[in-house]
Amino acid sequence: MRHLPVLTTAALALSAITVMQPSSAGAGSAAPPYPHSQLLSGIAWDRSTYRNAGKGGDIWSNTTAPGGVVYTAWSDGVIGCPALVSFGVAEIVDGPTTDLRTVGCGPRGYGKGKFTSMLSIGSTLYAAVNVQDRLWPKNSVGIWHSVDGGRSWLKPSWTFSGPDLRPNSFVNFGAGYTGARDNYVYLTAINTSDNSKAFYLLRVLQNQLSDKEAYQYFSGTASAPAWSPNRTAATPVFTDGNGIRGATITYDAGLGRYILTIGHGNDAGNLGIFEAAEPWGSWSTVDYEGRWLGINSGEYLGVRPPTGWMSPDGKTVWMVWGCYGCGQPFDDHYNLIKGTFQKAAANSGAAAPEP
Repeated sequence: MRHLPVLTTAALALSAITVMQPSSAGAGSAAPPYPHSQLLSGIAWDRSTYRNAGKGGDIWSNTTAPGGVVYTAWSDGVIGCPALVSFGVAEIVDGPTTDLRTVGCGPRGYGKGKFTSMLSIGSTLYAAVNVQDRLWPKNSVGIWHSVDGGRSWLKPSWTFSGPDLRPNSFVNFGAGYTGARDNYVYLTAINTSDNSKAFYLLRVLQNQLSDKEAYQYFSGTASAPAWSPNRTAATPVFTDGNGIRGATITYDAGLGRYILTIGHGNDAGNLGIFEAAEPWGSWSTVDYEGRWLGINSGEYLGVRPPTGWMSPDGKTVWMVWGCYGCGQPFDDHYNLIKGTFQKAAANSGAAAPEP
């Protein structure tokens, strides 16, 4: 294992300014696709909390396991492995922190899999994996699982490929999937032919994740949800004409809301945050900005809040993210920063509205 607490000089420069002003929707970017939230007026980023680690790794998907252990995975890095590997897994036991403790190293070299999302159900870890058989987004996606804490991975014989929707991320709930809304696992997915301006939703029973025929497709609307076994019946749950990238939905139990983070377009600084009462919407805008944290270039690789690091009231979250070509100190690192959701004036002393 490798112990990697890091605070770079560039990070120290960031920490000199503590930003406690909510970002306004649309600031420095195109207009958001959904109306502003009546629950949350924005999110304030505390730059003094910024840390990074894991130099050379990208993506940094994560999930919270029993006991509050956060597992995170990177691609194309060394990070405690004997050589560069296509993917690796680390655990974080004292978080939120940059103390990455490597537990699993995948195959050496490039092109042998990238983890786009992780999920813990009890002590079993699952991963949505770009198997890198074709260029994104035409690549096939596998649903792998690990019964030894990410040290090794079991792969079914099938993948989502050809005309299939491509799963992008699991909807994460509490530690080990506690607090889940029902017995299903939900996954965001994209259609490889719609130019990445919408995403879809799949679901499957927790004990059937390894059975491709068991997956169902959201086929209704936010007000009239419905599910179908037929991929052709799938309807989008979120659309943005500005483009989408890296949709991640996480349930914030303290707020009683699903939090969606997404890139509107590919630029790493184009961050959108939305909230909804259900994982299929309807969505409201919390934050929609360009040049997030001053980033104005590079590839958006996802912004993901571990549920184990959310405050009991749900307002304080820690975001883990990766980006490529986005400038230092962020580029090809595990990045960590604290954000605080700001309640809208009408809800500043109230609980979340009932769905």
